[in-house]
Amino acid sequence: ALTEQLTGAEEESQSTSEEFRSTNEELQTAKEEVESSNEELVTINDELRAANHDLNKASTILRTSGEFTSAIVESMRHSLLVLDANLRVESANQSFCDDFHVTSQESIGRLVYELGNGEWNIPELRRLLEHILPNHSVFDDFEVTHTFRHIGTRTMLLNARRLNGTDSGPGRIVLVIADITDQARLSKALQEVSNELKRSNDELDQFAAVASHDLQEPLRMISSY
Repeated sequence: ALTEQLTGAEEESQSTSEEFRSTNEELQTAKEEVESSNEELVTINDELRAANHDLNKASTILRTSGEFTSAIVESMRHSLLVLDANLRVESANQSFCDDFHVTSQESIGRLVYELGNGEWNIPELRRLLEHILPNHSVFDDFEVTHTFRHIGTRTMLLNARRLNGTDSGPGRIVLVIADITDQARLSKALQEVSNELKRSNDELDQFAAVASHDLQEPLRMISSY
């Protein structure tokens, strides 16, 4: 009877070990997916920085090479706005128009906060933009989640740079917007899966501890015998 009990306990222990291995494999898969999502976010950040670098280079020849600058702006994958000193839109590239379902005619000349019937009136963004020109500042990778009427909730990374104007004229602001909604959603889902697997693993650890404790008594009896 003790042998049968011990055999059953061993089978139960083997089953627990298999569950542990399966859980660890699931955790490893979730970890790889999270790492992949993080790599995508890093790539987007690198693209944003590269775009800002290109824009800074283009700003030095902006007065004499308008056509060249326009070609760069229109060929960008990410949305881009050029704002004047009063934060009115001077230009909007095609990506911005496509991503946010607006036209350049609807955007140019309007305050950035008025775009989309006030949908861009985001307090923290407003504070950051109003701080750039007077203080010659910049901001990178400002993440904001906002709900738009036509396209729903979007998570975005925003970068902004000051473009110096003429000697006597005001500067401009270049605002680059990357839509990371899908990456953010995937990262959140993977984090939830990881948390759930961790909880399951903790429960299995507790079960293994109980099983180990229950095995000690029959093993002591066998040893005494």
